[in-house]
Amino acid sequence: MNKKILYLSRGRGYGHAIVDRVVADNIISKIPNVEIIFSSYGEGKSVLSRSNYPIIDLNISVEEEFSPVITREIYNAYNIVKPDLIISHEIFYAIPFAKIAQLPSLFITHWFFEQITNDDFCLYLSKLMGSADIIAMIDCKEFHLPPPHLQDKTHFVGPVLRIDSLQGDEPNISINKRNYIVINIGGRIEANAKLIEFILICLKKINWTGTYGDIILFVGERKEYFEEFANKINLSAIVMDFSEKILQLQRESVFVIGRGSFTILSELAALGVPSLHILFEDNPVDKFHAENFSLLGTAKICKYKEITQETFISTIKDTYIWAQNEREKVYKSGSLYRTNGAEKVCELTSRLVNRIQMQNN
Repeated sequence: MNKKILYLSRGRGYGHAIVDRVVADNIISKIPNVEIIFSSYGEGKSVLSRSNYPIIDLNISVEEEFSPVITREIYNAYNIVKPDLIISHEIFYAIPFAKIAQLPSLFITHWFFEQITNDDFCLYLSKLMGSADIIAMIDCKEFHLPPPHLQDKTHFVGPVLRIDSLQGDEPNISINKRNYIVINIGGRIEANAKLIEFILICLKKINWTGTYGDIILFVGERKEYFEEFANKINLSAIVMDFSEKILQLQRESVFVIGRGSFTILSELAALGVPSLHILFEDNPVDKFHAENFSLLGTAKICKYKEITQETFISTIKDTYIWAQNEREKVYKSGSLYRTNGAEKVCELTSRLVNRIQMQNN
């Protein structure tokens, strides 16, 4: 009989679910007699619903993801799946739930609270992580120090990347190859949508498409809205809601504009693609990662609250020159991220599956 894995994926943004699809594919291809059932919400659920895996709606809002209310929905998913193992990608309450249910658990993360904040509630969530059997850190060891209560359980597996999706046909899209930029921010959250509008207005003011090249804009599920907005300001832009070829499109771009998402930062570093990231003041995790990649030399950063149209236009022009002149240096700096963390997560999962099988014999 197959061992069932309930895989809980954080639903804020697309990055967690993108990583989790890669991990799940590795597990299914390398561990016999297991099946994976996902559970997520928000943008994560949107990404995972495009996969071949069954998915259960966690039925919470993004604002409730760190609230104990999520425990009820975890319990509902548990009752549907009756799993043998729980994998949680930053669904913190899944770990104590697994312990109470006497199930082994693996927790995936790319940051530790203690390096980012002294907030009591965040430190409480960190304590919850300590109930996991294994913690898989999917960033490089050079940037992280596990707190004492997590040191013995933490395994640095390295970044999980979608590099396999670079294989196959080139994207069927009409662009000026190697002379376009990509905006990859995600427009579902209103703050992100306002940021995208700001960027597009700035690009229009400097006649980007007339002077430099094309613009490709990934906006999640608001494709029509941003097509209308681009038309409204008379800006030529290729607007896309989702593409399995996103890595190919980013790899061939001059540079990418993002918001500090770890998944995007790590993939672009691995590909050697320069990037510019606009950081929100209320997201210390993105800030932490973006500053690390800035030190690494693969990304430039600026703060949203400090920029004006005039200063951002100057930043875009400077980034274009930097990206053109320093691409080889960016590629060399990104070598730290050319690893296969998904295989190592698979190995850790295999340990837990073997433990279950031994207990059942």
